[in-house]
Amino acid sequence: MKKIIFFALIVISASKLSGQDYIMGIGYRGINEFTREGLALTNSIDVKYNIEHDAANNKAVEAFLAFRYAGYSFTTFMEIQNQFHLPKMRYSHIYWYYGFGLHYGSYIGDTYFHRKKGHDYAGKVYNFGVDGILGFDYVFYDFPISVGIDAMPFYDIIKPGPSVFNMGFTIRYVIGK
Repeated sequence: MKKIIFFALIVISASKLSGQDYIMGIGYRGINEFTREGLALTNSIDVKYNIEHDAANNKAVEAFLAFRYAGYSFTTFMEIQNQFHLPKMRYSHIYWYYGFGLHYGSYIGDTYFHRKKGHDYAGKVYNFGVDGILGFDYVFYDFPISVGIDAMPFYDIIKPGPSVFNMGFTIRYVIGK
């Protein structure tokens, strides 16, 4: 735990407050998560909008719509982002960000047999919960693409259970660079 706190303090002290290089990005998000069945990849559509672009207010809103288990999940975040400076780099297009948000989803759960009607039904499951996110985003200088990787732990409130092994990667087309 001390190593994590120490690393976080180094990252925070080495970073300079700065907004992103673009106004909005639209793209693909892939989420790897460990489930009871093993490692699962979830595909989603990702949209990120940078609200303010000065050094004092570096806020963004990110939302993505994921499709899995014959259903969907909608997640939205409010994020704070900072420029990540590496030693001996004159210009850096790497950003780190963190934030909190909410998710809601509906998908097909376990199937069951309805005795009166005489056939199987798939039970509909709803979930709602809180999310956190911590990640890195690289914005290419010459063409309008950004790539990122992040960790997104969440906690479901309706059907309780945390998931701390939720990793995501994004590829976005950026608008307004």
